[in-house]
Amino acid sequence: MQDDTASTAQNITITAIKTLDGQPVNLRLSDGQILPVDEPHPGDKVLNANGAELLPPIVDSHVQLSEPGNEHRESLTETVALAAKGGITHILGLPYTRPSMDRPSALYATKNRLAGAIGAKVIPVASLFNETGEMAELSLLKDAGAVAFSEGELSEKDITRLLRAYTYATELDLPIIASAGLKSFGASGMTSGSLATIMGIPGQPIQAEAFHIEMHLRLAEMTNARIHFPLVTTSEGIELIRRGKADGVQVTAGTAIAYATVSEISIGDYRTFAKLMPPLRNDTHRLSVVNALKDGTLDTLCSNHCPVDQDSKRVPFEMADTGSVGLESLLSVAFTLEGHGISRSRILELLSPNPCDVFGLDMSDSASFTLFDRNKSWILDAKTASDRCRNVLYENLPLTGKNVLTVVNAKIVYKDL
Repeated sequence: MQDDTASTAQNITITAIKTLDGQPVNLRLSDGQILPVDEPHPGDKVLNANGAELLPPIVDSHVQLSEPGNEHRESLTETVALAAKGGITHILGLPYTRPSMDRPSALYATKNRLAGAIGAKVIPVASLFNETGEMAELSLLKDAGAVAFSEGELSEKDITRLLRAYTYATELDLPIIASAGLKSFGASGMTSGSLATIMGIPGQPIQAEAFHIEMHLRLAEMTNARIHFPLVTTSEGIELIRRGKADGVQVTAGTAIAYATVSEISIGDYRTFAKLMPPLRNDTHRLSVVNALKDGTLDTLCSNHCPVDQDSKRVPFEMADTGSVGLESLLSVAFTLEGHGISRSRILELLSPNPCDVFGLDMSDSASFTLFDRNKSWILDAKTASDRCRNVLYENLPLTGKNVLTVVNAKIVYKDL
């Protein structure tokens, strides 16, 4: 990192920035504030943005944290640094940890671990259930800073307990993130169909997603709870979301960038880096996802960043863990959706105001932004996508457009100018 990264000791003026409508602007970072200026002040350090585009705070709404419990895959400080490198200013940290985020002390411990870390800001999501399957102390978790509750990997599938948890979440007016239920149908990393048959791998039925969504929609309807499905990947799942919204259920939904840009063909010759959860789908479902992002059925777009160590990926396909890292590539790959007819403004809605609306985040005082060079060409290198994990779905993908500066709380947390 450069000397001015994460430093507020010296005032910094960034010149030659372009707004989204093409207007030039200079911005000054001073005393925790971001101010437009005509010229740099005397004594300021000056950075030339060379026409990089000014983007609002970028929110990745589904990031699987590894620490505590899986630090051998990725530490918290590594996660936030990778996010900043990708132009992401805020991440929602899902409680895929050991122990899970099922008590206030766990949330406070995460905050303490991040003290002094340089990178994106972590917004905590707490577990709906503790490790014994009992409902967590949801009210205390909200007081500790949780903005939502997630089933997590340790979700309890007893409907009575789910119903009770939904009722409590409604009283607290926090959304429930429903993303783990598909594992009850297995985690083979393949969708049932001709490709799975050819490969000789038992696939997960495509109807699993609809089953999961329908169940949670019914629970949300019964309790008037707010429900968010972050990883919708099938045509039938999308239709259920449309129906839920039309029926007045308080439902929002999104998907991960992989399901809009990659099909199951990418699994190829048993490529474990393409073994995801949910599994990749065929092109019919992928195009349905693209259209749902375009027409507003899906509200958010995320990386579903999931670090997996090489020892758990460089094994036979059926033995490999699911997941792929994606923080560095999310923004650049998301803008490739312009080629599918999704406008740049719509892509930014999916990554900024929409997740803020879903989770009640106020970015008005965040003093955060990203500078994106639309013309910068680069190739995604697995060695830089994660310090220890190399499970990169988009490995060696040539891209045009890259983050060159990330600012969080008026501090530069990543710079490539």
